[in-house]
Amino acid sequence: MTTNRKTNKLSTVSQVAKALRKHKNFLLAAHIRPEGDSIGSLLALKYLLEKLGKEPWIVSPDPFPKRLDIMPQKGWHTLEDMKQLAKQPRFDACIVVDCPNMHRMGKLNEWIGPETEIINIDHHVSNIKFGDYNLVNDRASACGEIIYDLYKELRVPITKEAALPIYVSISTDTGSFRYSHTSAKTHRIIAELIQSGLDSESINERLYERSSCHRVSLLSEILRKINVEFDGRVVWAVITGKMMDKSGTVFEDTEGFVDYLRAVDGAEVSFMMIETGRNKYQVSFRAKGRNDVNRIAECLDGGGHRKSAGCTIEGSLAESSKQILSVIRKYLRKPTFSRPVR
Repeated sequence: MTTNRKTNKLSTVSQVAKALRKHKNFLLAAHIRPEGDSIGSLLALKYLLEKLGKEPWIVSPDPFPKRLDIMPQKGWHTLEDMKQLAKQPRFDACIVVDCPNMHRMGKLNEWIGPETEIINIDHHVSNIKFGDYNLVNDRASACGEIIYDLYKELRVPITKEAALPIYVSISTDTGSFRYSHTSAKTHRIIAELIQSGLDSESINERLYERSSCHRVSLLSEILRKINVEFDGRVVWAVITGKMMDKSGTVFEDTEGFVDYLRAVDGAEVSFMMIETGRNKYQVSFRAKGRNDVNRIAECLDGGGHRKSAGCTIEGSLAESSKQILSVIRKYLRKPTFSRPVR
């Protein structure tokens, strides 16, 4: 397993563009349980590298999520797929997207040797700059926005095929352009992508207006059991394995559920605990106003953005929720918990 090559040095778009031209074979990777931003960024990078005459391989510990089947799955390889190959490809470089640290890559860590150059592309404020190149911009609305900059730097036209994953990346990570990190540049990029021929109405319908009966059943059970703390300032809920089994759902069906908690009037901080194993929970945080949930997640060995962050926590439900609420209580009492949004 490789170790973090933490340089603490930021790279420019130009420097990373030169690195892309230098190498031939690329491993493209993201965090475990990838979502719209990471998957869209990986696919857009794949198209970009292919236009440059390179050989990119997208490899993930997880299968392609059904909820994002609006994007083509061709070229998506799981670790199991790679094990079936007669000959393993050799990678000159690994591009890691939307991942604040290499631990979040899971077993993909084992595929990166000391000779493989690491290009870290991210927009998380919690990114530890672990690569040989670190194209990290926490002002970007999504990783897809940074990939767009690489297209421009390398003067590769953004075709309709490439525009789709960039659009999905940005749309999903901005909450359909509702979150504070949506900028004027974000909207200019989206306008250009639509000009390439994208049908935004059809894309948005497939992204946001499709839910199975199983998913709706799970959501209804969650909303009946929400918890309200600290005079309504904090709203949270939990999804257990039993609840998913009963409703016939899987982890990917829970995408976006935490935003229903965020919408509760008066809630400043919300979080959703999702059971992923025995005494193990994936926690998603959301914030409104000037609150910064990245600081909460960091206290629990997680991270992310000011308005959206996450962590993994181990322990019983009672122990884990008590630990989370203890951290939130400490920060809600501090005036420094809220700070201006850049």
